[in-house]
Amino acid sequence: MKKIQKLLAWMTISTALFSCEAEDTQVYSCDPTMNRWAHQNLTDIRTMDRRDWIKLDEDHKSAAYVAFTQEQRTDLWLGKIEQMLKLDWTTEELEHIFLLRDFIVSHQNWFNDEILNEEQENELLLFAYQWVEYGKNELGWNDTLPYAIITTPNDLMDKEGNVEYIYNRKRTLSRSEATSKKKCNCHRTIDTCGLQGGTCDQANCEEVKSCFILNMLTCNGRCSGVLY
Repeated sequence: MKKIQKLLAWMTISTALFSCEAEDTQVYSCDPTMNRWAHQNLTDIRTMDRRDWIKLDEDHKSAAYVAFTQEQRTDLWLGKIEQMLKLDWTTEELEHIFLLRDFIVSHQNWFNDEILNEEQENELLLFAYQWVEYGKNELGWNDTLPYAIITTPNDLMDKEGNVEYIYNRKRTLSRSEATSKKKCNCHRTIDTCGLQGGTCDQANCEEVKSCFILNMLTCNGRCSGVLY
């Protein structure tokens, strides 16, 4: 496990998909505007497919993903695999990508809102470590590509690891956001703040299941010096 932690320490997490917890009502976003949008459009969100989701900007994607059912999240990731197949892969690369697809299919129940237990988390980390290392060492992938595949359901644009993101507005904190507990955005055991310039520190933040590999790990800290 230490080897896995060392390998992943320099990587950033996929922090776009998140939720905040509340005792009495479901909260789909720490942004009150996005949370209100999700509640008002919950019926439509629960009928979205990948084609609908991918057209949203990142703020709306975040809230929609949290509101998605387990089946929708699974289909979203499987849809990314299908989208990726349009790129020019070798036979060996396709076989490797299909291993990821098989993992998703065989672990569909992990795409619910429940936190992974230690055994499940270790299985996920071991699979990711072996999958990433094979891609880099045997297939010649750069450091970015495997993580661009397994850390965000957004479209993969090329084999260099470029991912399509849609930003329609500048992100600003409302008064209620600024005074409320912030979302956790990193995993303390696997310090994943390297590219964002800092370390993953213990903080009074909302723990959410949205970090790193297939957005299955629980974010339980905050990256120092990162303002979001």
